[in-house]
This record gives sequence, C-alpha cells and structure tokens, in this order.
Amino acid sequence: MNQFWLASIADWLLNLSAGWFAAAIVVPTLSERSVRINWWLLTVNLLLAILSLLFAIHIREILGVL
Repeated sequence: MNQFWLASIADWLLNLSAGWFAAAIVVPTLSERSVRINWWLLTVNLLLAILSLLFAIHIREILGVL
C-alpha cells in the first residue's frame, strides 16, 4: 500500500476517534436509558476512540511523520 493511502487511513481514523470521543459524551447524556446502559455506551465509545487514536498514531509512526 502506498504512503498516500496509509496517511489517508490514519487521518480517517483520527477523525473517527474524535467522533467517538464526542459520542462518548453526548450519547449517554441524551439517552433516556438506564444508568447501566449509559455506562456501557460510555465505556464502549471511549474504548473505540482510544483504539482508533492509537492505531492512527501507529500508522503515522510507520510513515515517519511522528
């Protein structure tokens, strides 16, 4: 895979991570579900955001940008 595509994937993962961080804050706040489900939503969204961010950083390190 060429460097342009890897950089594009890293940027996409970075934006996806930002969206998941926002969802981690907004969704449990606006949800009318039980507290247990809200904690589950918060946990899953934060986990996915962190994984996406770490994967984006890893790709950038492979490219030599970071």
